[in-house]
Amino acid sequence: MASFLHRLGTFAVRRRRLVLLGWLVAFIAVAGTSAAVSKPFSTAFSIPGTESQQAIDLIAAKTPGANAGGATGRVVFAAADGITLTGGEQKAAVEQATAALAKVDGVTSATDPFTARTVSENGRVAYVDVQLR
Repeated sequence: MASFLHRLGTFAVRRRRLVLLGWLVAFIAVAGTSAAVSKPFSTAFSIPGTESQQAIDLIAAKTPGANAGGATGRVVFAAADGITLTGGEQKAAVEQATAALAKVDGVTSATDPFTARTVSENGRVAYVDVQLR
């Protein structure tokens, strides 16, 4: 084995241009083949027959607007002692923050806590449900 590697190394040094040309041809052949055979990337994912996939299919069939594959989040607003979120400046700040959340890239919707009635009875805590792509 050692003598074979010695002969291979000697050949590569003596015929370095030929070896370099051979490597370039091999690289171009592999790159061309991979470009011709490769398929485009996809973000779709499903495993037919699983309970999770059946649930996603059922949600899609019953509520077409729902995004069963998307993530959801919840942003919670809490007021300091003695202050409520339902009064003047605080309510405007929560509504402004909700509108800003709805404009974030990747967010499909952000529910207003005052119209969705997700404000606590004492008015100190409210939350916004955020639907993501």
